[in-house]
Amino acid sequence: MSLTPKQIRFVDEYLVDFNASRAAVAAGFSSKSAKVQGSRLLTNVNVRRLVERHQEATSKRLRITRDDVIKGLVVAAEQARLNKDPTSMIAAMSEVSKMMGFYASKPREKTAETDYDSLKRKFELMSDMELRALVKCS
Repeated sequence: MSLTPKQIRFVDEYLVDFNASRAAVAAGFSSKSAKVQGSRLLTNVNVRRLVERHQEATSKRLRITRDDVIKGLVVAAEQARLNKDPTSMIAAMSEVSKMMGFYASKPREKTAETDYDSLKRKFELMSDMELRALVKCS
């Protein structure tokens, strides 16, 4: 995996708040083209892999899983409901919905890479129990 210093800086900045435009500017790209550059960088296979590696390392270091985050957000939404705080409840459930993939993404042209990424995401969304059941069926 060969990345330029700007691409590596982009990844480091992107991992701060997952804002590709801001990360592109911080990495040294023009603010006029930051939105396009950020989007383009996120489609670069090597950039994407580095982002994923950093995310996995953080997850392992913190010993937190995606399920832990979702469960925490559901608890927060329930607490907000009990506190009669609809804004916080909606914000928490919106985050859960995003993490669960309930928001449809824009259709893209299928490529071998896209098919692989799509399949990978499906497996990532499966629980340990679902994965074990899938392996037992094979």
